[in-house]
Amino acid sequence: MLFKGDESDVSPTLLRHEFIHQEQIDRHGIARFYLIYLRDYLSNLWRLRDHDAAYRNIPFEREAFARENEREAGQDDDRRL
Repeated sequence: MLFKGDESDVSPTLLRHEFIHQEQIDRHGIARFYLIYLRDYLSNLWRLRDHDAAYRNIPFEREAFARENEREAGQDDDRRL
């Protein structure tokens, strides 16, 4: 993954979001992922006429935003003693 600026500026949430995209790429294949991503973005942009809304409504982005705060498998649950 590539990020602008210093590596220390990357938040854990952003890193998790990008790892979710990597999972999606692994699931669909890189070419298919980007074709679907672009198709969905352009379709949303045509329908919604707004870049931010088009981006946020891409199903891959919706999944990543919904899951970006999930705990990694094996992490302790703060509620346990």
